[in-house]
Amino acid sequence: MGLMYSVARLTWVVCLALALGSCGQRTNPAYVGAAPVDSGSGDLGPTIDGQGDGGSSRGCSLPLLMCGSDCIDQQSSSAHCGACDTVCSPDKICSQGSCVCDATQTLCDGVCVDTLKSTMYCGDCTNRCMDGEVCYQGMCAKDCTAPLTNCSNSCVDIQSDGANCGTCATACPTSMECADGTCACSMGLTNCSDHCLDLQTNKNNCGACGTVCPTSQQCMQGKCTTKCATGITNCSNVCVDTKSNVNNCGACGVVCTGGAICTNGACACPAGRLRCGGICVDPTTDHANCGACARSCPSTQVCFQSSCQPICKQGSGLTLCGGSCVDLTTSSQNCGGCGVVCSGGTSCVAGVCTCPTDTKKCGGNQCVSIVSNQTNCGDCGVVCGSGTVCAGKTCVLKCDGNFTACGNACVDTSSDADNCGGCGLTCSRDQTCQSGKCRCNQDLMACGNACVDIRTDPVNCGSCGNVCLLRLGCFNGHCLTISGNQ
Repeated sequence: MGLMYSVARLTWVVCLALALGSCGQRTNPAYVGAAPVDSGSGDLGPTIDGQGDGGSSRGCSLPLLMCGSDCIDQQSSSAHCGACDTVCSPDKICSQGSCVCDATQTLCDGVCVDTLKSTMYCGDCTNRCMDGEVCYQGMCAKDCTAPLTNCSNSCVDIQSDGANCGTCATACPTSMECADGTCACSMGLTNCSDHCLDLQTNKNNCGACGTVCPTSQQCMQGKCTTKCATGITNCSNVCVDTKSNVNNCGACGVVCTGGAICTNGACACPAGRLRCGGICVDPTTDHANCGACARSCPSTQVCFQSSCQPICKQGSGLTLCGGSCVDLTTSSQNCGGCGVVCSGGTSCVAGVCTCPTDTKKCGGNQCVSIVSNQTNCGDCGVVCGSGTVCAGKTCVLKCDGNFTACGNACVDTSSDADNCGGCGLTCSRDQTCQSGKCRCNQDLMACGNACVDIRTDPVNCGSCGNVCLLRLGCFNGHCLTISGNQ
């Protein structure tokens, strides 16, 4: 009987172990139930907008999952969206593990289109313009209104439209944007052989195009370094702040998509925006998400202050643009006129696309910083010479090691009596600078704000505050008496 019980118990233990065999594979709670919007069939090889293998976290740091031999963020990867080998079609992006249209487009008959420009879907998925008409801001019209241009019956701003930059059908490369009618790199990036790169972090172009860091080093703040600074993470040999980097948010490889930004290591919509279907939208003006996700206004109404209205409220100062009431003085998508988009790092101020404070357009179409720019220091065209750097809009000496630029000299503020602890902080003649602080010279003692010799000072004789009677004198730290005796 005892033998039968032991065998039965052993059998139960073995079965339990087999049942729990998969416990070694951790599941990321953020991905549980994640699946693409456009689900398809078939699990043999990659699928377009379809469901593939869920992937495993084994060998990867969560929230990344293993797809083949690579660690993937299935929440943002267009090649593995929601599951391994689930590929988003070219007109869609991957956001929160689903293939969706971006914020500027609408899904009509399975295709992402811009209803502000498409004559097939002008204003909504059911409105088709007649032959010879154009789609102007979501409305069929006879022709475009300045400053928009007619490009294949779509009214576009050729100063900012990436598919029609400067002239119709002139498309910018994927890594570039259209600014002032010219394809250019976004603010903060530099064109290196037609590739827009961040010279502050790019290991193969560190500080300047073509400057390659050694294999054992990374690029940080435009300089090759052996390790990233405290609080900065090495992601594929690039030093990044995972608390704010949209391509490495919270962990290496986690990408924020759908208009989200990285805040404290988490992807989130900017203030005032609402995530609807994986895309950040403005619920106060969004025609398809007016006040709440999926709350669409009828084609005869507009979205005004989060509610559907028959027309923009009179006296509000707002203008109807593409089914939304907007302020032409502040809207970066409708600056000074419907469809006029601010680009090149500008924002809309008083109806004009303007560079932010401390930046200017210096002979180009991008706003550049004049605070630390070597070729535009303080103003356009001000070039800092050899041995100097631009800091705080001023060309200053470039000092090595622990030295600091003070005026026209590099000094050690830990020992320089004229710049003790900082530029212009001067020690008195009876003081020396030690470790960045003014201290009394040898044989002197600090009494109050003065350095004194307690061996001879009649008001600090032997110790601070010990005043000799009648102040006759102090000798070797002892007060003299009237008789001359100590």
